[in-house]
Amino acid sequence: MTDYIEEPEEFYVAGKEIETYKDTEELRDKIKFYLRNDSARRDIATKGYEKAMKMPGWEERIQEMMDLILESSGLNGHV
Repeated sequence: MTDYIEEPEEFYVAGKEIETYKDTEELRDKIKFYLRNDSARRDIATKGYEKAMKMPGWEERIQEMMDLILESSGLNGHV
């Protein structure tokens, strides 16, 4: 669970793969809900983990950046 910002929603579906809150009251309500609902809590945790494992790691991200740099410089190929 994290405070609401737009960036995670570019990668995760809120309420399905990640949970967010906008204020302390909403945080309190969601904590109470998930403490009472083990299956819902586990479901979001599992789906979020599975999504994270499918996403590129730091090596792939760095290779993407290097490819963009080479492409913009007019060079071709991988570093």
